[in-house]
Amino acid sequence: LKLTAHTKLHYEEDGVRRKEKLQSNFDLQDFRYGYQIRVGWKSFQFYYKRYLSDFYRNPQQKVSKDLQPRDRFFNPSVSTFGINFTGF
Repeated sequence: LKLTAHTKLHYEEDGVRRKEKLQSNFDLQDFRYGYQIRVGWKSFQFYYKRYLSDFYRNPQQKVSKDLQPRDRFFNPSVSTFGINFTGF
């Protein structure tokens, strides 16, 4: 769940220090959902996570002039997998 998103930029232009605050949704989804599978023993686990929702609000929209339209293959973090080690 994304509650808010903001960016603060500090820079100097023509000898004057400037600060810009940008608050936007950055075209990201407010809520993402998916499922997760974990298999392991004691402190060693394998996991797989799959998101069923898109990362962007409008995945078919063009990213920029140079890039192709967003699609399911461009959608970052659709699925992740890995290994967990815990010390407890």
